[in-house]
Amino acid sequence: GVERSLRAALAEAERLSHLVEDLLGLARDRTDGARRGVRSADLAAVVRLTAERLQRTCPVALEVLAAADLRVGLADADVERLLTNLVSNAAAAGASQVLLTAAPSKGGVLLEVHDDGPGFPAAFLPSAFQRFSRADPARTRSSGAGLGLALVATLVGDVGGSATADNHGRLGGAVIRLWFPRPTA
Repeated sequence: GVERSLRAALAEAERLSHLVEDLLGLARDRTDGARRGVRSADLAAVVRLTAERLQRTCPVALEVLAAADLRVGLADADVERLLTNLVSNAAAAGASQVLLTAAPSKGGVLLEVHDDGPGFPAAFLPSAFQRFSRADPARTRSSGAGLGLALVATLVGDVGGSATADNHGRLGGAVIRLWFPRPTA
């Protein structure tokens, strides 16, 4: 009765709070000096700290394989935000395991999020990072607004990077690949 209603209200409030955060992130000026040029001092440390936090809140087993001395042109909070979106998406899609990897690649840094979920529907892949784009509702257990991947693409694009979505990652499910150029001094 009352307890179930309160839990439902709390879940809806949390969903709306995340929606507002994502909308604010997308609305930020793309030339925002607070984000551009701010280096993540140690990407591996941010990835590990974020994974530890997410392990307490997301129903997935997280593993991190990250090289040391990696820097990207994003603030630590933005790296944490995009990882939170990607791991939450994997959990909502039914993944039970997520692997986060970070390594040098093509003059920059490649950050990947692999899961063991069902993967993305093929028809969704070309529009995965567009605003309000959602995979087949049958794939997810949540009612997201389709802004999480758009926010990730915006954050990565703001520093000259790229984002791709694919299937058949290291754990058999979806894989998101984020490439960042080395930050300019």
